[in-house]
Amino acid sequence: MKKITEVLDERLVRPHAAAGLLAVFYVALAVAYIVTSSHVAAVTAQSVEHLERLERAKGIVFALGTGVLFYVVALVLLIRLRRQQDFLAVQRNTILVSEHRALAGLFAASVAHDINNVMMVARGNAELLTEPMAGADTRQRAAEAMRRAFVELAALSQRLMTLGRENHPGALSERDLIAVVERAVQLARRHERVRRCTVTLKAGKDVLLPMDELLIDRMLLNLMLNAADATGGLGKIEVRLTSDAETVCIEVHDNGPGIPEEAKEAIFDPFYTSKPHGLGLGLVSVRVCADAHHGSVEVFESDLGGAAFRVRLPRVAKAA
Repeated sequence: MKKITEVLDERLVRPHAAAGLLAVFYVALAVAYIVTSSHVAAVTAQSVEHLERLERAKGIVFALGTGVLFYVVALVLLIRLRRQQDFLAVQRNTILVSEHRALAGLFAASVAHDINNVMMVARGNAELLTEPMAGADTRQRAAEAMRRAFVELAALSQRLMTLGRENHPGALSERDLIAVVERAVQLARRHERVRRCTVTLKAGKDVLLPMDELLIDRMLLNLMLNAADATGGLGKIEVRLTSDAETVCIEVHDNGPGIPEEAKEAIFDPFYTSKPHGLGLGLVSVRVCADAHHGSVEVFESDLGGAAFRVRLPRVAKAA
Protein backbone atom coordinates (compact mmCIF):
# COMPACT_ATOMS: atom_id res chain seq x y z
CA MET A 1 0.00 0.00 0.00
CA LYS A 2 2.86 2.38 0.75
CA LYS A 3 4.39 1.80 -2.68
CA ILE A 4 1.05 2.48 -4.36
CA THR A 5 0.70 5.74 -2.44
CA GLU A 6 4.21 6.81 -3.43
CA VAL A 7 3.53 6.07 -7.09
CA LEU A 8 0.26 7.99 -6.97
CA ASP A 9 1.98 10.96 -5.34
CA GLU A 10 4.55 10.97 -8.13
CA ARG A 11 1.94 10.78 -10.90
CA LEU A 12 -0.68 13.19 -9.56
CA VAL A 13 -0.77 16.82 -10.68
CA ARG A 14 -0.50 19.24 -7.77
CA PRO A 15 -3.09 21.94 -8.67
CA HIS A 16 -1.60 24.96 -6.88
CA ALA A 17 1.94 24.27 -8.04
CA ALA A 18 0.88 23.62 -11.65
CA ALA A 19 -1.39 26.72 -11.79
CA GLY A 20 1.29 28.93 -10.26
CA LEU A 21 3.94 27.71 -12.68
CA LEU A 22 1.64 28.29 -15.68
CA ALA A 23 0.73 31.79 -14.44
CA VAL A 24 4.38 32.78 -13.97
CA PHE A 25 5.32 31.35 -17.37
CA TYR A 26 2.41 33.14 -19.09
CA VAL A 27 3.08 36.52 -17.44
CA ALA A 28 6.80 36.35 -18.25
CA LEU A 29 6.09 35.39 -21.86
CA ALA A 30 3.41 38.08 -22.26
CA VAL A 31 5.60 40.83 -20.75
CA ALA A 32 8.55 39.81 -22.92
CA TYR A 33 6.38 39.82 -26.02
CA ILE A 34 4.76 43.19 -25.27
CA VAL A 35 8.06 44.90 -24.48
CA THR A 36 9.87 43.42 -27.47
CA SER A 37 7.05 43.93 -29.97
CA SER A 38 6.39 47.50 -28.80
CA HIS A 39 10.06 48.37 -29.22
CA VAL A 40 10.16 46.82 -32.69
CA ALA A 41 6.95 48.62 -33.70
CA ALA A 42 8.23 51.98 -32.42
CA VAL A 43 11.52 51.59 -34.30
CA THR A 44 10.07 50.37 -37.58
CA ALA A 45 6.91 52.50 -37.76
CA GLN A 46 7.16 55.23 -40.41
CA SER A 47 3.92 56.99 -39.49
CA VAL A 48 1.05 56.91 -37.04
CA GLU A 49 -1.05 54.85 -39.45
CA HIS A 50 1.83 52.39 -39.86
CA LEU A 51 2.19 52.11 -36.05
CA GLU A 52 -1.54 51.38 -35.72
CA ARG A 53 -1.29 48.57 -38.28
CA LEU A 54 1.73 47.12 -36.48
CA GLU A 55 -0.06 47.24 -33.12
CA ARG A 56 -3.13 45.55 -34.65
CA ALA A 57 -0.99 42.83 -36.22
CA LYS A 58 0.91 42.44 -32.97
CA GLY A 59 -2.39 41.93 -31.08
CA ILE A 60 -3.58 39.32 -33.59
CA VAL A 61 -0.26 37.45 -33.39
CA PHE A 62 -0.45 37.56 -29.58
CA ALA A 63 -4.00 36.15 -29.59
CA LEU A 64 -3.07 33.40 -32.04
CA GLY A 65 0.12 32.57 -30.15
CA THR A 66 -1.54 32.38 -26.74
CA GLY A 67 -4.41 30.34 -28.22
CA VAL A 68 -1.98 27.78 -29.61
CA LEU A 69 -0.06 27.80 -26.33
CA PHE A 70 -3.23 27.25 -24.30
CA TYR A 71 -4.25 24.42 -26.62
CA VAL A 72 -0.89 22.67 -26.22
CA VAL A 73 -0.86 23.10 -22.42
CA ALA A 74 -4.47 21.97 -22.06
CA LEU A 75 -3.83 18.96 -24.30
CA VAL A 76 -0.78 17.94 -22.28
CA LEU A 77 -2.66 18.32 -18.98
CA LEU A 78 -5.74 16.44 -20.21
CA ILE A 79 -3.61 13.60 -21.59
CA ARG A 80 -1.82 13.34 -18.26
CA LEU A 81 -5.14 13.49 -16.41
CA ARG A 82 -6.52 10.70 -18.60
CA ARG A 83 -3.47 8.56 -17.89
CA GLN A 84 -3.89 9.20 -14.17
CA GLN A 85 -7.55 8.19 -14.36
CA ASP A 86 -6.65 4.98 -16.18
CA PHE A 87 -3.90 4.28 -13.66
CA LEU A 88 -6.24 4.91 -10.71
CA ALA A 89 -8.90 2.68 -12.28
CA VAL A 90 -6.40 -0.16 -12.57
CA GLN A 91 -5.24 0.35 -8.99
CA ARG A 92 -8.83 0.52 -7.73
CA ASN A 93 -9.73 -2.73 -9.48
CA THR A 94 -6.59 -4.35 -8.08
CA ILE A 95 -7.49 -3.24 -4.55
CA LEU A 96 -11.09 -4.44 -4.95
CA VAL A 97 -9.91 -7.85 -6.10
CA SER A 98 -7.48 -8.04 -3.17
CA GLU A 99 -10.20 -7.03 -0.71
CA HIS A 100 -12.56 -9.61 -2.19
CA ARG A 101 -9.96 -12.35 -1.79
CA ALA A 102 -9.15 -11.26 1.75
CA LEU A 103 -12.86 -11.21 2.64
CA ALA A 104 -13.37 -14.66 1.10
CA GLY A 105 -10.44 -15.97 3.13
CA LEU A 106 -11.84 -14.40 6.28
CA PHE A 107 -15.25 -16.01 5.84
CA ALA A 108 -13.66 -19.33 4.92
CA ALA A 109 -11.73 -19.21 8.20
CA SER A 110 -14.92 -18.28 10.06
CA VAL A 111 -16.85 -21.19 8.53
CA ALA A 112 -13.97 -23.55 9.37
CA HIS A 113 -14.13 -22.25 12.95
CA ASP A 114 -17.86 -23.07 13.06
CA ILE A 115 -17.25 -26.52 11.59
CA ASN A 116 -14.86 -27.24 14.46
CA ASN A 117 -17.46 -26.14 17.00
CA VAL A 118 -20.16 -28.37 15.47
CA MET A 119 -17.74 -31.31 15.38
CA MET A 120 -17.15 -30.86 19.11
CA VAL A 121 -20.92 -31.05 19.66
CA ALA A 122 -21.09 -34.23 17.59
CA ARG A 123 -18.17 -35.66 19.58
CA GLY A 124 -19.89 -34.92 22.88
CA ASN A 125 -23.05 -36.68 21.78
CA ALA A 126 -21.05 -39.63 20.41
CA GLU A 127 -19.43 -40.02 23.82
CA LEU A 128 -22.85 -39.86 25.44
CA LEU A 129 -24.05 -42.73 23.23
CA THR A 130 -21.24 -44.91 24.54
CA GLU A 131 -22.12 -44.30 28.18
CA PRO A 132 -23.27 -47.62 29.71
CA MET A 133 -25.68 -45.86 32.10
CA ALA A 134 -27.35 -43.73 29.43
CA GLY A 135 -31.08 -44.45 29.14
CA ALA A 136 -33.05 -44.89 25.96
CA ASP A 137 -34.39 -41.32 26.02
CA THR A 138 -30.88 -39.93 26.54
CA ARG A 139 -29.53 -42.01 23.69
CA GLN A 140 -32.37 -40.91 21.43
CA ARG A 141 -31.73 -37.23 22.20
CA ALA A 142 -27.99 -37.71 21.64
CA ALA A 143 -28.64 -39.45 18.32
CA GLU A 144 -30.96 -36.64 17.22
CA ALA A 145 -28.36 -34.06 18.26
CA MET A 146 -25.72 -35.91 16.24
CA ARG A 147 -28.02 -36.05 13.23
CA ARG A 148 -28.60 -32.31 13.54
CA ALA A 149 -24.86 -31.71 13.86
CA PHE A 150 -24.18 -33.70 10.68
CA VAL A 151 -26.85 -31.74 8.82
CA GLU A 152 -25.18 -28.52 9.95
CA LEU A 153 -21.74 -29.82 8.97
CA ALA A 154 -23.05 -30.59 5.50
CA ALA A 155 -24.50 -27.08 5.24
CA LEU A 156 -21.23 -25.52 6.39
CA SER A 157 -19.29 -27.63 3.90
CA GLN A 158 -21.63 -26.48 1.14
CA ARG A 159 -21.12 -22.91 2.32
CA LEU A 160 -17.36 -23.29 1.85
CA MET A 161 -17.82 -24.63 -1.68
CA THR A 162 -20.17 -21.82 -2.72
CA LEU A 163 -18.38 -19.06 -0.83
CA GLY A 164 -17.12 -17.24 -3.92
CA ARG A 165 -20.39 -17.47 -5.83
CA GLU A 166 -23.03 -16.24 -3.39
CA ASN A 167 -23.63 -12.99 -1.58
CA HIS A 168 -25.46 -14.28 1.48
CA PRO A 169 -25.22 -17.41 3.62
CA GLY A 170 -28.68 -18.75 2.91
CA ALA A 171 -32.32 -18.09 2.16
CA LEU A 172 -34.60 -16.85 4.93
CA SER A 173 -37.75 -18.82 5.69
CA GLU A 174 -40.31 -18.37 8.43
CA ARG A 175 -39.61 -20.51 11.48
CA ASP A 176 -40.57 -20.66 15.14
CA LEU A 177 -37.65 -18.88 16.79
CA ILE A 178 -38.36 -20.37 20.22
CA ALA A 179 -38.10 -23.91 18.89
CA VAL A 180 -34.90 -23.10 16.97
CA VAL A 181 -33.28 -21.48 20.02
CA GLU A 182 -34.33 -24.32 22.33
CA ARG A 183 -32.75 -26.87 20.00
CA ALA A 184 -29.58 -24.76 19.61
CA VAL A 185 -29.25 -24.41 23.39
CA GLN A 186 -29.65 -28.16 23.84
CA LEU A 187 -26.93 -28.74 21.25
CA ALA A 188 -24.60 -26.23 22.92
CA ARG A 189 -25.14 -27.83 26.35
CA ARG A 190 -23.45 -30.99 25.04
CA HIS A 191 -20.29 -29.13 23.97
CA GLU A 192 -17.36 -30.02 26.20
CA ARG A 193 -16.68 -26.33 26.95
CA VAL A 194 -20.31 -25.75 28.05
CA ARG A 195 -21.45 -28.99 29.68
CA ARG A 196 -20.23 -28.03 33.19
CA CYS A 197 -21.89 -24.60 33.08
CA THR A 198 -25.38 -23.87 34.40
CA VAL A 199 -27.38 -22.98 31.29
CA THR A 200 -30.90 -21.54 31.48
CA LEU A 201 -33.27 -20.35 28.78
CA LYS A 202 -35.87 -17.63 29.32
CA ALA A 203 -38.29 -17.36 26.43
CA GLY A 204 -41.81 -16.10 25.99
CA LYS A 205 -44.48 -17.22 23.59
CA ASP A 206 -43.80 -18.60 20.12
CA VAL A 207 -42.29 -16.12 17.67
CA LEU A 208 -42.47 -16.67 13.93
CA LEU A 209 -39.53 -15.03 12.22
CA PRO A 210 -37.92 -15.10 8.75
CA MET A 211 -34.56 -16.71 9.42
CA ASP A 212 -31.73 -18.96 8.34
CA GLU A 213 -31.90 -21.42 11.23
CA LEU A 214 -28.41 -22.81 10.62
CA LEU A 215 -27.00 -19.32 11.07
CA ILE A 216 -29.04 -18.90 14.26
CA ASP A 217 -27.59 -22.21 15.52
CA ARG A 218 -24.02 -21.09 14.76
CA MET A 219 -24.58 -17.68 16.32
CA LEU A 220 -25.93 -19.11 19.59
CA LEU A 221 -23.23 -21.76 19.75
CA ASN A 222 -20.48 -19.15 19.37
CA LEU A 223 -22.04 -16.82 21.95
CA MET A 224 -22.51 -19.64 24.45
CA LEU A 225 -18.96 -20.89 23.90
CA ASN A 226 -17.65 -17.38 24.54
CA ALA A 227 -19.77 -17.15 27.70
CA ALA A 228 -18.51 -20.54 28.89
CA ASP A 229 -14.89 -19.51 28.30
CA ALA A 230 -15.48 -16.23 30.14
CA THR A 231 -16.70 -18.13 33.22
CA GLY A 232 -13.93 -20.70 33.13
CA GLY A 233 -16.35 -23.40 32.00
CA LEU A 234 -18.11 -23.48 35.39
CA GLY A 235 -20.28 -20.37 35.47
CA LYS A 236 -23.82 -19.30 34.65
CA ILE A 237 -25.09 -18.77 31.12
CA GLU A 238 -28.54 -17.38 30.48
CA VAL A 239 -30.20 -17.14 27.07
CA ARG A 240 -33.10 -14.69 26.89
CA LEU A 241 -35.61 -13.92 24.18
CA THR A 242 -37.55 -10.66 24.16
CA SER A 243 -39.65 -9.08 21.45
CA ASP A 244 -41.73 -6.07 20.52
CA ALA A 245 -43.86 -5.15 17.53
CA GLU A 246 -40.92 -4.76 15.15
CA THR A 247 -37.95 -6.74 16.46
CA VAL A 248 -36.93 -9.85 18.34
CA CYS A 249 -33.86 -9.87 20.58
CA ILE A 250 -31.71 -12.89 21.43
CA GLU A 251 -29.47 -12.24 24.42
CA VAL A 252 -26.73 -14.39 25.94
CA HIS A 253 -25.64 -13.38 29.47
CA ASP A 254 -22.87 -14.73 31.71
CA ASN A 255 -21.45 -14.08 35.16
CA GLY A 256 -17.85 -13.81 34.04
CA PRO A 257 -15.54 -10.82 34.46
CA GLY A 258 -17.18 -8.89 31.62
CA ILE A 259 -15.57 -7.00 28.74
CA PRO A 260 -13.51 -3.82 29.26
CA GLU A 261 -15.16 -0.72 27.83
CA GLU A 262 -12.22 -0.01 25.52
CA ALA A 263 -12.48 -3.50 23.97
CA LYS A 264 -16.22 -3.50 23.20
CA GLU A 265 -15.73 -2.28 19.63
CA ALA A 266 -12.58 -4.27 18.87
CA ILE A 267 -14.06 -7.64 19.84
CA PHE A 268 -16.05 -7.71 16.59
CA ASP A 269 -12.92 -7.21 14.47
CA PRO A 270 -11.64 -10.30 12.63
CA PHE A 271 -8.89 -12.19 14.51
CA TYR A 272 -9.19 -10.04 17.64
CA THR A 273 -9.09 -12.27 20.72
CA SER A 274 -8.15 -12.10 24.38
CA LYS A 275 -7.80 -15.88 24.65
CA PRO A 276 -4.31 -17.41 24.56
CA HIS A 277 -5.33 -19.94 21.91
CA GLY A 278 -8.32 -18.12 20.40
CA LEU A 279 -8.77 -17.41 16.70
CA GLY A 280 -10.91 -14.28 16.98
CA LEU A 281 -13.55 -15.58 14.55
CA GLY A 282 -16.50 -16.49 16.78
CA LEU A 283 -17.95 -12.98 16.97
CA VAL A 284 -17.31 -12.50 13.24
CA SER A 285 -19.73 -15.39 12.72
CA VAL A 286 -22.22 -13.72 15.06
CA ARG A 287 -22.04 -10.49 13.08
CA VAL A 288 -22.42 -12.40 9.80
CA CYS A 289 -25.63 -13.92 11.18
CA ALA A 290 -26.96 -10.52 12.25
CA ASP A 291 -26.10 -8.97 8.88
CA ALA A 292 -27.71 -11.85 6.96
CA HIS A 293 -30.95 -11.16 8.84
CA HIS A 294 -30.61 -7.36 8.41
CA GLY A 295 -30.21 -7.08 12.16
CA SER A 296 -27.57 -5.84 14.57
CA VAL A 297 -25.41 -7.07 17.43
CA GLU A 298 -24.26 -5.22 20.53
CA VAL A 299 -22.48 -5.97 23.79
CA PHE A 300 -23.28 -4.53 27.21
CA GLU A 301 -22.94 -5.30 30.92
CA SER A 302 -25.15 -8.15 32.13
CA ASP A 303 -27.17 -8.04 35.33
CA LEU A 304 -25.48 -11.38 36.14
CA GLY A 305 -22.22 -9.46 36.54
CA GLY A 306 -20.49 -10.40 33.29
CA ALA A 307 -21.06 -9.62 29.63
CA ALA A 308 -24.24 -9.78 27.59
CA PHE A 309 -24.59 -9.94 23.81
CA ARG A 310 -27.82 -8.86 22.16
CA VAL A 311 -28.67 -9.80 18.58
CA ARG A 312 -31.61 -7.76 17.33
CA LEU A 313 -33.57 -9.27 14.40
CA PRO A 314 -36.43 -7.62 12.47
CA ARG A 315 -39.77 -9.40 12.45
CA VAL A 316 -40.26 -8.67 8.74
CA ALA A 317 -37.60 -9.71 6.21
CA LYS A 318 -36.10 -6.75 4.37
CA ALA A 319 -35.34 -6.74 0.66
CA ALA A 320 -31.70 -7.55 -0.17
